[in-house]
Amino acid sequence: MSALGAWGTGPFDDDSAMDWAYGLDEADLSTRRRLIDDALRAAVSCDDYVEQPVAAEAIAAAAVVAQLWGGVVPEWSGPRFLVQGERLEIDEESAELAARALDRVVADGSEWRELWEEAGELDDARSMLCDLKSRLSRTRSAP
Repeated sequence: MSALGAWGTGPFDDDSAMDWAYGLDEADLSTRRRLIDDALRAAVSCDDYVEQPVAAEAIAAAAVVAQLWGGVVPEWSGPRFLVQGERLEIDEESAELAARALDRVVADGSEWRELWEEAGELDDARSMLCDLKSRLSRTRSAP
């Protein structure tokens, strides 16, 4: 998968995901929520095929939602505003949208899935998605 700019199975271990995270950091606070939801909706709305950049951005957005929803410090690199402890209001609807986006990314008809299968690392990549989904399904912890 390194030919496409991925260097690991983490949610931000991909050029597309890191570019998206950088854009999120640079965005005005008032537009961040929309950017997150847009990335998630882009993956969910793919009927036939999810291109790898769309999948990578959706995974990154789901990781941001999981961090904000669960209130845990991320163990992966990502948007600076998360590491710096900035908050953004996330509701259950965004957590559910993030879970649906992850389901779409790992399903048949996903370039992300095909590339990890070809690399022989789908199980590791899918494990990261399962961890994110687990975080999204937990009861929200107090900030």
